[in-house]
Amino acid sequence: MITTALQTIPDVANRLGIGCDAVNKLIHDGRLRAVNVGRGALRPRWRITEDAIADFISASATTAKPAAGRTPRAKPKDVIEFFTA
Repeated sequence: MITTALQTIPDVANRLGIGCDAVNKLIHDGRLRAVNVGRGALRPRWRITEDAIADFISASATTAKPAAGRTPRAKPKDVIEFFTA
């Protein structure tokens, strides 16, 4: 029999460095697999396996975009700027 440690939402949030609301959103979006061990959908008790966390990390690592600064909008050439920031 194979037993896997089930992680709670706060455990996963702490491990990923994000908030609990973000983990809930990942679960509801289908990006993070989780099991509802509660009695129903009104107040679910989500648990996440180590495999699901590893799959999420590897999937997000391959689709992560490089962190870049904000790209400035092109200014029309006929506009004169009087104030600069």
